[in-house]
Amino acid sequence: MNAGNNKFALQIYNELLQLFGHQALAFEQLINAASCLKLYPDSINVRVTSYTMLKMNGLELTQEVSQYEYNIPALILTGFPESVNVDQATLYHAKVLSKSIETPLLERNIRAC
Repeated sequence: MNAGNNKFALQIYNELLQLFGHQALAFEQLINAASCLKLYPDSINVRVTSYTMLKMNGLELTQEVSQYEYNIPALILTGFPESVNVDQATLYHAKVLSKSIETPLLERNIRAC
C-alpha cells in the first residue's frame, strides 16, 4: 500500500513496488487508504507512505492504523528524516527513510518488513 498526496510520486513509487514484484495499491486520499486497510487487512503486508500529507502526516496515519491492531509495518518517506520522532515511529512498527533513498536500499527495506 502506498499513500501520499503527490500524484506523480505515488505513480513512481507504485511502479517501483510493482517492479520489485509486489502488488501495489496507491491512494491520494488517506480516508481511502484507511478504508482499504479496514476491509482487507490480510491483503496488505507493508505500507509505504509520505510523512508530509494533507490532513494527517505519515506518522499519524501509522498511529491510526495501530488502533485497529493491524500489525502492518510501514516505511515513512520524508525529505527531512531528522524531524520525525524515530522512537515513536518504531513504536508503531514504522521505519523512517529519506525520500532520496536509492532504489536497492528501498527494496531491501521493503523486503525486511
